[in-house]
Amino acid sequence: MSTQTAKYILVAAATLCATPAYAAAASSFTVTGVVPTVCRASIDGDFSPLHAGLNDLGRITELCNDVDGYRLVLSHPAGVEDASLLIDGQQIAIEPDAVETVLVDSNVPADRQRHLQLVLGDSVPDLTRLTIYAEPKGIRF
Repeated sequence: MSTQTAKYILVAAATLCATPAYAAAASSFTVTGVVPTVCRASIDGDFSPLHAGLNDLGRITELCNDVDGYRLVLSHPAGVEDASLLIDGQQIAIEPDAVETVLVDSNVPADRQRHLQLVLGDSVPDLTRLTIYAEPKGIRF
């Protein structure tokens, strides 16, 4: 191969490498869809027998895919005096005249587990009807 032919091959190769790939950039597509809102919570512990002092209620598993976030709520009977909840060590008071206590108020979706404990005073109320639920903050699909 002559020197002149080698130069032409190098120039041609350099030109091909420098040429933008318009064909690949011109072909694109968009995929859109609607995903159903999933927002749920469960406790894998035992609520009885409760006693004065610290009661371990177990682990809360929470899942909510709402982009605006969610609230995790514990529903309980009214009249619970001198009681509070600990969720991952953070104390949340239970108001005596309330029937629900917000455990988590999140502005983002989440899939996580937390440790739940109940601190009771000297009078131990009947808390056999405790319910936990998660509610999305945004539009439900």
